[in-house]
Amino acid sequence: MEIKNNGKLLILRYLLWTVVIAIMVVIFMHSAQNGQQSSETSGSFLEIILSIFVKGFSSMAEAEKLELINSFQFIVRKFAHFSIYLVLGFFCFLAMNTYNIFLKFKCGTALAISLLYAISDEIHQLFVPERAGQVRDVLIDFSGALVGVFIALMLVFITRKIKNWKRGLSREKKTVN
Repeated sequence: MEIKNNGKLLILRYLLWTVVIAIMVVIFMHSAQNGQQSSETSGSFLEIILSIFVKGFSSMAEAEKLELINSFQFIVRKFAHFSIYLVLGFFCFLAMNTYNIFLKFKCGTALAISLLYAISDEIHQLFVPERAGQVRDVLIDFSGALVGVFIALMLVFITRKIKNWKRGLSREKKTVN
């Protein structure tokens, strides 16, 4: 990261690591919900989404609503896994990018943090009533983190290209004058 002022760099670094920890806390809190609470959380979210996108959802019979919610529950839960770990991977990479180390190490460390947290999250769920730790969820989580790191990497790459392009334009302007 090309920040010339070390104070600004440290503030950015601490801010990004704080975001990473906050994401981990959110993941932990959701994993600490028992099976019924977790179903209610995803069910409530689904009810809002279905009421927006399914015509006549609000006027359906409760049994019909519940059946529709249950049919989408699995997909929503797995998408939630993928999404939150995408965000985790994204911010882990950005935090790692504040260090002056090799790019492969930044990517690898961000992915390792995300993977280890996904594994610990599934182990945690083994001790929560009506929940289960699943290897499939670790794979989904890691896939999300991989996409998040890739997006962050592309964002950093594009930002650097734009900065270099602007520097080139300012140099051309100085030589013309």
